[in-house]
Amino acid sequence: MHASDYRFEGFWRLRPGHSRYAFGKPPLAAEYRVHANPDGTIEIVYRWTNALGRVGEIAFSGAADGSRYPHQRSWIADALSFEQRSPSLLASKAWKSGRVVQWAERELLDSETMRISVHGRYRDGRVYTNIDVYGRSWEVEASRG
Repeated sequence: MHASDYRFEGFWRLRPGHSRYAFGKPPLAAEYRVHANPDGTIEIVYRWTNALGRVGEIAFSGAADGSRYPHQRSWIADALSFEQRSPSLLASKAWKSGRVVQWAERELLDSETMRISVHGRYRDGRVYTNIDVYGRSWEVEASRG
């Protein structure tokens, strides 16, 4: 994968009011950065302000080849995997002690809009889905360019 050809590459800002959450409360604000490295790996940095005004950040990386990559920066997961299912669909799984605890799809709806659907399980085993919609943020890219 060449970074200039990678359609997810760039900075994305949450479009408040477009979130739909079955579990928890949507963030007040969020920024999502996707960077494709020359070695074929993807780096994602997600920063958010939660409903209580607290700021958080998580970063993860790996190749979009379906392999599990160790992840020690989160209590939620100890491994992550990415899979590029199409040019406009990037899926991931979060693993904890050998089992999938969360999975997500990042889908480009067009060149300016990305929808992220995150799935997990309630304690009783039922699946929930939280959805956020992001718009490409050209001013952030230009300022960091």
